[in-house]
Amino acid sequence: MKTLPRAAALALALVAPDATAQGLTRLRYRYAAGQRARYVTRTTQTLPGAAAPTVITGSHEVETLRVRPDGAADQRLRIVRLDIAGEAVPEAMRTRAAADIAGVTIEFTQDARGAITARHTVGAVPDALRPVLDDVVQSLDQMGALLPAAPVAVGAAWHDQRTIHVLPGGGLDMNVDVTYTLRQMRGAGPAQTALLGVSMTLSTPPGANVRGVRLNGSGAATGEAAVELGRGRMGRGHTAGSLRVQMNVGGRAIDLESAFTHDMTPEAPAARPPGPAARPQTRRATAP
Repeated sequence: MKTLPRAAALALALVAPDATAQGLTRLRYRYAAGQRARYVTRTTQTLPGAAAPTVITGSHEVETLRVRPDGAADQRLRIVRLDIAGEAVPEAMRTRAAADIAGVTIEFTQDARGAITARHTVGAVPDALRPVLDDVVQSLDQMGALLPAAPVAVGAAWHDQRTIHVLPGGGLDMNVDVTYTLRQMRGAGPAQTALLGVSMTLSTPPGANVRGVRLNGSGAATGEAAVELGRGRMGRGHTAGSLRVQMNVGGRAIDLESAFTHDMTPEAPAARPPGPAARPQTRRATAP
């Protein structure tokens, strides 16, 4: 049996460290200590009867503090800003939320598949903000894609289940079943990126209620996400979907439908200013 020359085998290992036989690839985040990434997010929600959608825009930074021997990373997330626009949210509430949440910092541990295993806030948190911030901490899983346990080929699909908080303080939870599909692999080494298709269904847990009112909710969404494996971070992502909530209030049946979109875009790093021009060096004349 012929074997690869040692140099060729070494080159293959360096170029495609996660490649396996038969075109399969083991998808893993490869974190780098000291790396920082800033993201801009935009979420729109169209509510029944509203003249204009509610729009939430913001930005946050993620810094990789350290990488553990098993490939997991200790991460720090800082919320830079949060702006809410729309008649569905009172102006005083919008202003207060923007002021209170800016600068909030959360630290968490994320394994090489993207699963978050530990999380906590950093520093003091105002009592009034605690319910909202607790939901943000518990919803960190929504900011990334969970990668499959086994190696996969283009076209393969895998699943994830999670719970998201729709209303602050645990007012309403939604069960989410997510299906990821590997659409394409691009690049190699630090530039390796996996392009994923995302499809999800949403449903309220049995017996869900808000302030004593029982309700039933369901929805669906589709989108796409880029996972920058070689840099250990998420790239651009987009999701669009709809949600239907049915309830009975005082014997009156109410049926509400809303549409939503969510976009997350990594900001390009700021260009470094040019350094000072080098002084021309003069040669001293030497005696012949």
